[in-house]
Amino acid sequence: MELSFQRPPAERLSVPRLRALLAWMSPRARLPTAVLERIPELIEGARLAATSQREAAFAFADNTRLSARLGSEPCRCPTHREHRFCEHRAAVAVLILWRRAPELFDLPDWQLELDYLIRPAGSGAPELGVTTNKAAAPERRACRFLVELFPTGGYAQGFDMDVRLIRANKRGDGWLKPVKLPRERARLLERTRPSAALLRVFDLHASLDELRKLDGFARKAPKLRSRLAHDLLAAFADADEELLLSYDGDPVRASTQPWQPQLQVAPATIELPEDSSDEALERRLEIRWREGLRDSWRLEPAIVLTRGGELRPLDVEVPQHLLDRLDSPAIELPIASFEGLARSILSLAPIPIEIPQPSAVGATAVARREPRLVLEERGEVLRVSGKLAYELVDGRVLEFGPDGRAPLHLGEDLTLVRDLAWEQRRWSELGAHVRVHASGTELVQEEAWAFLIDAVPSLRARAWVVFGEARVQGNRVLPDALGPRVRVGPSTDWFELEVDFAAEGGQTRVDAPAVIASWLAGERFVRLPDARVAALPSDWLERHGAALAELVELQRGANADGEERGLGAHALPLAAALLDEIDGDDDEQRGRARSWKERARALAKLGDEAGGTTLEREPPEGLQAELRPYQREGFAWLCFLRDQGLGGCLADDMGLGKTVQTLALLLDTHARTPGGPPSLVVCPTSVLHTWREQAERFCPQLRVHLHHGPRRGALPPEGGDLLGGVDLILTSYALLRQDAEQWQARRFRHLVFDEAQALKNPDSQLAKVARSVRAAHPLALSGTPMENHLGELWSLFEVLMPGFFGSRKRFRRRWVEPIEKREDAATLARLRQRVRPFMLRRLKREVASELPPKQVQVLRCRLDAGQRELYERVRHTYRATVLGAVDDRGVRGATLHILEALTRLRQACCHPALLPFPEAQAMVARSAKIELLVLLLREAIAGGHRSLVFSQWPSFLDHVSAALDEQTVAHLRLDGSTRDRGAVLDRWQDPAGPPVFLISTKAGGVGLDLTAADHVFHLDPWWNPAAEDQATDRAHRIGQDRPVMVYKLVAADTVEDKILELQARKRKLFQATVDTDRLEVAELDRADLEAVFGRADDEPSAVDALSFAPFVAHDAPAKRPPSAEFVPLSPPRPSPEASHDAGDLAEVVPLFPADEPS
Repeated sequence: MELSFQRPPAERLSVPRLRALLAWMSPRARLPTAVLERIPELIEGARLAATSQREAAFAFADNTRLSARLGSEPCRCPTHREHRFCEHRAAVAVLILWRRAPELFDLPDWQLELDYLIRPAGSGAPELGVTTNKAAAPERRACRFLVELFPTGGYAQGFDMDVRLIRANKRGDGWLKPVKLPRERARLLERTRPSAALLRVFDLHASLDELRKLDGFARKAPKLRSRLAHDLLAAFADADEELLLSYDGDPVRASTQPWQPQLQVAPATIELPEDSSDEALERRLEIRWREGLRDSWRLEPAIVLTRGGELRPLDVEVPQHLLDRLDSPAIELPIASFEGLARSILSLAPIPIEIPQPSAVGATAVARREPRLVLEERGEVLRVSGKLAYELVDGRVLEFGPDGRAPLHLGEDLTLVRDLAWEQRRWSELGAHVRVHASGTELVQEEAWAFLIDAVPSLRARAWVVFGEARVQGNRVLPDALGPRVRVGPSTDWFELEVDFAAEGGQTRVDAPAVIASWLAGERFVRLPDARVAALPSDWLERHGAALAELVELQRGANADGEERGLGAHALPLAAALLDEIDGDDDEQRGRARSWKERARALAKLGDEAGGTTLEREPPEGLQAELRPYQREGFAWLCFLRDQGLGGCLADDMGLGKTVQTLALLLDTHARTPGGPPSLVVCPTSVLHTWREQAERFCPQLRVHLHHGPRRGALPPEGGDLLGGVDLILTSYALLRQDAEQWQARRFRHLVFDEAQALKNPDSQLAKVARSVRAAHPLALSGTPMENHLGELWSLFEVLMPGFFGSRKRFRRRWVEPIEKREDAATLARLRQRVRPFMLRRLKREVASELPPKQVQVLRCRLDAGQRELYERVRHTYRATVLGAVDDRGVRGATLHILEALTRLRQACCHPALLPFPEAQAMVARSAKIELLVLLLREAIAGGHRSLVFSQWPSFLDHVSAALDEQTVAHLRLDGSTRDRGAVLDRWQDPAGPPVFLISTKAGGVGLDLTAADHVFHLDPWWNPAAEDQATDRAHRIGQDRPVMVYKLVAADTVEDKILELQARKRKLFQATVDTDRLEVAELDRADLEAVFGRADDEPSAVDALSFAPFVAHDAPAKRPPSAEFVPLSPPRPSPEASHDAGDLAEVVPLFPADEPS
């Protein structure tokens, strides 16, 4: 008979909803999405028919029948055989859920999926209709445990008990009757709030109970059983009043303090008959155990229950067999036998002996006792031993070593009773400082010195008497630690900080380098000139040691040439905290320290990364320029450094006007104090005329002398009329080196190095000359962030502020190695903090938001068959040479081979004529890059754009120029051979000038202002992106009012792909080993080289088989494909209709949208 039933609406049966409902029911009710999608159709076609009086079944359209009860029977469909669950059982479950708990269909999917998190532990699958109205959890109350210890009986190695639960009543003012303790932790937590100590008892008892079930195993696992039992004893002690512990109905206390039995020797108590006299009886002794036991559990170690009701572990030094004798009756013996008892028994007993009345048993009394410390020296070895001395009433003194097994010692005719508790305390006092041995302990150097300065005074304060101290010579230690002394020199221009350490009221002094060397070595002491030893001021060095170590190194570096110098004001940030240690009683020193601390605070504000301080200063009168806000701040910062006698680096992003900020500084200096020495600006030759023009434009008051050209002559004579009329001298780096003697003979106010990365190599002749020129205020200008090129930092700051980083060796150890080799971010952060006050860097996106955007795009061109064949022949020819050299000498040792091979590959990508092989030039005459460049330039010119084209090879520009001439494209050129640079630059900036400017990267990549261009092309990428960025910013700088498009032409599937990958790597934080002109080969590994040249085990191909020299010309294919095929990067740009040259040279891709009409 068919029955009626309700179906859920179709909109309630989405796949996510079905998945959530099934997950709510069981974690095993998981089905693939494809199976879930069939469930709504099954539900729609389902019929319910009665199979008996109380049973019904669902019939589905695919002839499958299932009982209408959950989990009644498996399904025989293929899905069930694969997943042990299927769409038919899922449809039955959904229909039952809709009838019994329709509210589930209204809950969010995530709530159904996560419902298991709030179900009671162990509840399994939920009951239908319950999850949306959870029953209130039972009230959790405070509780106690009642623990009844079982006597050992015949199982002395067990530790059994019964634990019951006592809950608080509802009012919380009383306790209910004990009930059986739940076996499961979750059940206990449902109804009670046990403390952590009680939970520990519960867990340990459960573990011990489980072990007890394996009785045979338990007897064979005494260590495991003992560990559980002792942990449980400790838990009993921690639970304290929350635990009611009893034994045989009597309350018991638990303690972890080890228990020792004590043997007591005392006069016997004898009841005399009425008719006897004292003289008639022999005096007797009684030996009995002071305290017996109620029970003991023979674990390892044993646990005992004393008659006083304490449950404690047995002391490990006590043999367990003694436990069987503690109930033995007392033993009596004549008092005259005490001497023999002491000799034969008591002196050897391993337990404490108590004699309450020594004189009553025949023992001598002790007049005095003292602990003694004996010091003996053998060379540099200090032997330390301890003695405990008893002075008897007859005047004799007996000494004992640390022998814990002899509680009594016998004299010749007297018996000495020793105080074991006193002795144990004394040995513990000595043991807190040194290991106690009967033969003494030998200490060497720092161990000996630490004992003498720490332990000896401590033990002496506890009444230990020291012997042999006066005979110690090789390990003499000053009684007090060294004290620091900080003083400031009188100079107000040069920071002079003096730090030394003194002791014995100033009679003994140690210089700071010796103290710091010992402290850095992890030592606590320093050896004095007279061979004595003094303790370092540890607490003081913890606060100031790191800063003082820096200062010591800086001082050592500053004096490396033998000339004594102070530290210089640049050390103030390191010394700021030390200035607080100046002697407060010296008014003169306090005044000097106060002045320098104010300057240190000002520098600290500049170095505060969280915002620091904003310096303000009015630009000098006569400056013919309106400084932007950030330029005013930069000018104020430069003036601050000048006023503080400091050097610095203005590292603003390229194009932000470093020149005008520097000219404002120079004008301010010379206007405030006319006369005196001139200032000197050193810059690349390409920007000499720019400096002169901008000085004449912005600072017409400054009198400028250009020291340049073959007819430059000597500098104006010192004291002459011409020198007196010069404020600023301009020269190039080349002439700085060539005319070194002239510069070294003069002194300058400001010494400005524009594009200061030229000084990056400290061993170069240029850097050496720069360091030798005397100037009051050195200044570096560079658009490249110096903090990211660690190899340049030392050289740069050694020019700006000699000794800033100390010696080169220390700079590598302190900064370069942690950052480069271990990528230590904390060290890098400290380095940035160190240089931040002296380096000001602002980025365009931060301060020049009005600049138009700059977009960079990589254009990949495919080499035609001939140029590809040439490239592959170069690659395979060099492969064996390079990889063989790497295998023999490593990457660093094969530097020359690697650089030569990479250069040849790059030349093959650009133009065959660049290779120094006539065969290569005869083999291929076309260049894919040049053909693509010509097409792109024609598109740019058609759109009204002007373009800069950069290459590192002037010879490559020769071929580019020839191709442009062939296409009648007007252009200019600037490279190292250009003579009248100023005229070339003026012509370019003229709006009517040529639309293309060819520039060699080295000659024109820095310093120039070429804002007339809005398109930049890089023809040959190199490993470090900094050079390309600098060249790009010739156009993207202040004054540019159009978006700048930057294009990098890359030969696809060549070494240039690897170059782009490494460029991305160099843009990360750690770029310290990359030079702006070359690749640091050590950064490559064999995997990098194999990616470029191929693996050594590559199978030879037709190209491999060709010999490199001489090149063999091959017939060209009948129809050559386009040489310059543009390969767009993802996502691809929409391709417009292609148009072709008559010569079918390349596909034209209009990359440059025409300017919109105004």
